[in-house]
Amino acid sequence: MLTSPTQQRPTIRESKIVHKALIIHPLARFVTEEAVCLMFNLSYDDIHVIQCWRYVVYIHAKGVSK
Repeated sequence: MLTSPTQQRPTIRESKIVHKALIIHPLARFVTEEAVCLMFNLSYDDIHVIQCWRYVVYIHAKGVSK
């Protein structure tokens, strides 16, 4: 039986980033789940929530709370 090649489709996920400040810092656009995964050597599934306040980024993940 022949199988047809399947294409990899990007999955659309719900964002784990929550903005808590009324005024968003201009550099907040660089805070992404992928950047947090690279910085703390985590997988995407280990991240619970990323909270962005005006001058603070709080990361709550499996084994990491910074």
